[in-house]
This record gives sequence, structure tokens and C-alpha cells, in this order.
Amino acid sequence: KRYQRFINRILPPCSNRRNLYDNIIAFNQDYFSMERKKIINEIKDFDLPVSKKTILLITNRNLSGGSILYEKKWIYENELCSNIVVMDYSNLNRFRIYYKDKLIEAVKVSNYQSFEKILKKYNISSIFINQLAGILDLSLIEHIIKSKIPYKYQIHDFYCVSPYPHLINENQEYLPDDSGNFLFINPNRKERFWNFIKNAEKIYVPSQNTFSLIKKAYPLANLEINKSHEI
Repeated sequence: KRYQRFINRILPPCSNRRNLYDNIIAFNQDYFSMERKKIINEIKDFDLPVSKKTILLITNRNLSGGSILYEKKWIYENELCSNIVVMDYSNLNRFRIYYKDKLIEAVKVSNYQSFEKILKKYNISSIFINQLAGILDLSLIEHIIKSKIPYKYQIHDFYCVSPYPHLINENQEYLPDDSGNFLFINPNRKERFWNFIKNAEKIYVPSQNTFSLIKKAYPLANLEINKSHEI
């Protein structure tokens, strides 16, 4: 309709209007059809080097700060010996898949089967979680456990103990008291995260202070201070 209104304005009433309109529509249909086929073929032809193991890096690049700086450093240190497929959070339960900064596809992780499909498609042998803050659907951590694929989690903040990553609520109140009691939005949040932490191959924290606070929430957590993490 938009094309038709434009043609009606620039051409006098004649049969040429209909011919030009039909030609424009046909061109656009062909063009977008070719572009769609091109994208589909790129995804279909996408292949990872089989000589290297493939790590799934789960992150949230919507956030800025130290976690993004650390992610770049981690990729630099690991990309020579591993294929790194990045699963970047978009919104709700949607993610973008990247390989070497190239967008491969957009995916929806609505259940375990959709997550498992990603793991199989890219032949994932291990998972590294760089950032969970901001990811609204916590069922993702349960999908990771269920997959039985070894995973490591780099803690940058306190999202695993509180929905407020920096432990300061909207009233600018500091949440943990001296005994380490944190504000959990619902009663099963701590249980879900503890299940995630205890099943991890490694849990990294950036500092001694973070180590102490996480230990107050999860006394049995096997934590390791990551000295290469820039604070």
C-alpha cells in the first residue's frame, strides 16, 4: 500500500502505474527471499573446527563494567585451544548465539529441550558462566545442571545471594546484616542457587571480601579466588 500511494503521486493515471507497482513488489519479494536464504545457508553451513573442544560461554552483555572486561580477557586466554560459542542474553528467555563476534542465530530457551538442542547443535563439551545478573528466568541454571555437562561459574557480584547484585536495594539500603542474612525475594531462590553452586566444577570469586560474603550465604560452597580477575 505504501508503494502504491507513492506511485499514485508521481505517475499520471495509466496502465504504467500497475506495471511499475507489480515490478517493485516482485523485486522486493525476490530480494528479501534471497537475503533470508543467505542467512539460512550461513547458519546451515556454519561449522566449528572439530580439532578443538567447544565451550559455551553464557553471559549478559546488556550489562557493562568489570564482567565485560573480564569476559574479553577470558576469551583471549581460551580461544586458541577451544572453540568459544557465546550465548548472550537478550530479554526474557531469548539469547543471541555468537562465534568469533559473528551473530549466528537468535534462540529462545523456553524449556530444557530447547537448551539441549543448543548443546547438541554446537557439540558443547563444557560451559563457562560469566554473568547471570539480569537474566530473569532462573530455570536456565536448572537446565545447566540437568545437562550433566561440566560447568564453571565466575561470580562478579552477589546475584547468587540476592536479586540486588550489589546488595543495595532501591532505598539505598545495604542488605546483609552482621550474621550474613540476605534478602531473598522468594523462599526457593537460595535453594535453587545452592543446587547450582554445589554442582559446579569450579566457582570463582574476584576477591577475599566476596569470598567471605558468599561463604556467609553458602557455608559449604567450594570457592576459589580468581587472582587474574581485574577488580
